[in-house]
Amino acid sequence: MINKIKNLFKKPAFWLIMILIVLIVGLAWLTNQTPGRKPSPTSQPNLPLVKKPTVKNDSQGQFQIQNIRFSGKRPDFPQKLALYQAAENPDMISFCQTIADLFKLQENRLVSDDFFRFWQSENYSLNCDLRQNLVRFNQEPSLGKKPDLTKAQEAVSNFASQIKLNPDQFELDQESISYLKSGGGEYLPSDFEKATTIKLNYQKKLDSWPIFQLGTNTFPFTVWVGSENRISKTVFKFLPQEFEKQETYPLTSLDQAITLINQGQGQITFLHYSSKSQGNDYSEIPLNITGLKSANLDQVQLVYFYSQEDILIPHYLFSGKGVASDQKAVILSIIIPAISPEYLE
Repeated sequence: MINKIKNLFKKPAFWLIMILIVLIVGLAWLTNQTPGRKPSPTSQPNLPLVKKPTVKNDSQGQFQIQNIRFSGKRPDFPQKLALYQAAENPDMISFCQTIADLFKLQENRLVSDDFFRFWQSENYSLNCDLRQNLVRFNQEPSLGKKPDLTKAQEAVSNFASQIKLNPDQFELDQESISYLKSGGGEYLPSDFEKATTIKLNYQKKLDSWPIFQLGTNTFPFTVWVGSENRISKTVFKFLPQEFEKQETYPLTSLDQAITLINQGQGQITFLHYSSKSQGNDYSEIPLNITGLKSANLDQVQLVYFYSQEDILIPHYLFSGKGVASDQKAVILSIIIPAISPEYLE
């Protein structure tokens, strides 16, 4: 028996088979160790749980959401994003006082209270809404010709620097630039030739994604620039200037987000009747509306939702049209966390 085994070792065929076995096993091992290998579908990073931010909307109440579908274009969103934490606790009153001192404004104590502060002079006014984190600055509209767009942007950048905002943190939304004319203290739509004012909307972004706050379904920083490049009006949400990057989390799919919305996980951020017959684009929804019978969402954004907890979490912001519980047509926006639900508490 021993001699047979010795003879087997001497045969070339035996060693050829052994070499092939070693190569196959080695190749399989190397394949499993290759960097960038797609992980098992069940494997997930070990990350701390994140408290789901509360979207407070007094007009929403116990609004029930059901029969939601998404029919819009599916953007190429990333598979993961980092969370951010506000680097400082901003003092909104001190910020507004800095603007008031810059333009030599006096506070009107008859108007100001614990939640609303108001400053004014002969040509300027400034109000600071502490409930909504909203700042409004106004001066008399200019009546001359509209400024050049490039010079208008330079004026905005200079103004932002004056009031201690970092202009590099804001990005102009080119598609929403509008031309207006002033009259009777208001700004009315105008054609390009007759316009006296350019309205510029800016986004504040992190990792190229816009920051979203309640009450700003449009833009967090809007500036009206009149003739001689004079800032006629500014409205912006007060936000911290700096944010610190936290852990990176995997994002859920749009299909799963819609499923979660239908399970009651989404929250309404904007909801109004469609009422063109009344002469307005929107009218406030009555308090007795209890929910949505159905909705077709046709737009989605990936945003950083900024809550009172000073932490920014990636969210999907959907918008579209629906039917309310009273059978009337509505337009709406719904927001839901974009990070995978297993990381939310």
